[in-house]
Order: sequence, then C-alpha cells, then structure tokens
Amino acid sequence: GVLFYNIALVIGPYFSGIGKFRINTLANAIGLITTVLLALLCYPHFGMVQVGIISTISYIATSLLVMIYFVKEAKISLQQLLPRTADFKWIRAEVMGLLKK
Repeated sequence: GVLFYNIALVIGPYFSGIGKFRINTLANAIGLITTVLLALLCYPHFGMVQVGIISTISYIATSLLVMIYFVKEAKISLQQLLPRTADFKWIRAEVMGLLKK
C-alpha cells in the first residue's frame, strides 16, 4: 500500500505547482471515503490483516486517481509511468555498486 501511495506523493506536487489543488484534494478524499466505507463494512471482524488490506486499497485508490489525472494532463500513456525491465536492472546495478563500497 505504501509503495502505491508513493506514486501520489511524487505526482501530487505537480498539480499543486500548476495550481490544480482540487485534484489532490479529490484524490485524498477518495482515499478517506474508501477507508471509512471499508472500515465500516469490516468493523466486527477487524484484525491487523484487515486494517492492512483496507489501507492498501485506500492508497491504491488515491494513487490511481492521481495517475489518471496526470496521464490526461501530460497527454501520455499509462504505460509510460510503469517501470521497465531496464529500470530494475539499473536499480540493481546501483544497489550492488553501493554495497561494494
């Protein structure tokens, strides 16, 4: 869930910077509503696993909304936001380089 929310944390400031605060507000409101509704549905059966699942779904909803607006605003495809194999190879090489130091 936190990995997904980082997407919103990275893209969100773009909308603030261009004066479209409404998009971040809407995305976070959707996350809050998702959390509250799922929490009410699961209330009698709450446990750590359920809380983690609810949080993850909320973070995904928030990030997806920000991503959808960004794709429309930047006029790019959603695939351009997704990591490629070369990205993972680069990360691995960087980590290995740091570990050798």
